[in-house]
Amino acid sequence: MAGKKYILLVSLALAMLLADQISKYWVVANLTRAPIGNQACQANFQRFWSCQHPRPTRRQRLFDTALTFNYVENPGAAWGLFQDTDSRFRLPFFVAISIFAVGFIGFYYHKTPYENRILRTGLALVLGGALGNFVDRIRLTYVIDFIRMDFGFWPFHPWPTYNVAD
Repeated sequence: MAGKKYILLVSLALAMLLADQISKYWVVANLTRAPIGNQACQANFQRFWSCQHPRPTRRQRLFDTALTFNYVENPGAAWGLFQDTDSRFRLPFFVAISIFAVGFIGFYYHKTPYENRILRTGLALVLGGALGNFVDRIRLTYVIDFIRMDFGFWPFHPWPTYNVAD
């Protein structure tokens, strides 16, 4: 039964990591001037993987402006915390936090009973999201965010931009 428990963790975490990176690829390819245009798929992915700081070109609005996709580089944490901190401190700090979070999630998942499938599913998805943002931090030194919800009645209007991993 222990092996089945970890199949869920690995498969959902990898699926979330893949969904996160594919969505960021779509954003860079469609909402920036990144040089990943109409080439073969492999060349596109290689260009996406090595492309840093592409210039945003447009926004994609959905649901009558309540949901907007636009390219944002977030060198900080949630809500842009620490984005103005010196990068010599910020990058090692966020890498350490990411490693700690992955370890904590793995430990907590290990201690979670097999029968608690909902909690294990949530932990696996959070792990995949943490890995997705960790990949961005290592590869780019910032996280690509692109989803923005604009609800006029929301007390924190406008809501910060985020990504699939978040």
